[in-house]
Amino acid sequence: MTPILVADPPLLNTQGVHQPYTPRLIIEVVTADGTVGLGETYGDTTYLDLAALLADRLVGRRAGDLNALFVEADEVAVDDSQVSGKADVGGLRGVQTAGKLRLSVLSGVEVACLDALGRSLGLPVHALLGGKVRDAVEHSAYLFYRWAGHSEGVPAGVPAEKDDWGAAVDPAGVVEQARRFKERYGFTSFTTGDGRHPVGGVVHTGLIRTMSGRRP
Repeated sequence: MTPILVADPPLLNTQGVHQPYTPRLIIEVVTADGTVGLGETYGDTTYLDLAALLADRLVGRRAGDLNALFVEADEVAVDDSQVSGKADVGGLRGVQTAGKLRLSVLSGVEVACLDALGRSLGLPVHALLGGKVRDAVEHSAYLFYRWAGHSEGVPAGVPAEKDDWGAAVDPAGVVEQARRFKERYGFTSFTTGDGRHPVGGVVHTGLIRTMSGRRP
């Protein structure tokens, strides 16, 4: 298991602003024949602690014994008194609960096991889950209100990574962001939400009106 930090731009949400880096956990399941399956999940300290406890109990198990993951997680999972009421440090997942924490860690391990099993059988993971539903999926660009850069909350000696997207603090700025997504990457589908204003949605209504008049 390898914890990493991923650069995160200053996107605005109801809790404030995304931090310069967001922690993630890369999970590797290695089978007896050396096949490696990869999974990924959140990397905050509470997730790392649970993942480490769970990993110790999975050594020697079959990669396809997925139902046992839930049994083992129930044996080591923290209870609600240890996590309830605590929001994650990045402001992305809301209030933490024991159930949410357990499933978040399990999902990363489960995907790694499925990946290892599929590789050992020479099959894509979708074949293990009943087969694919479609050949292609259209991706939507996610539009955010954002600052031009991280102006505060950056740890000393850890410079935040910069980008050239600029600020988008009003409807016109978000529409410009959509235009750039289309020009750079070809997006024609967009999703957004007024994460800065949890009540009323006045600014979001203005965004919809602005986008209606200036389709990118």
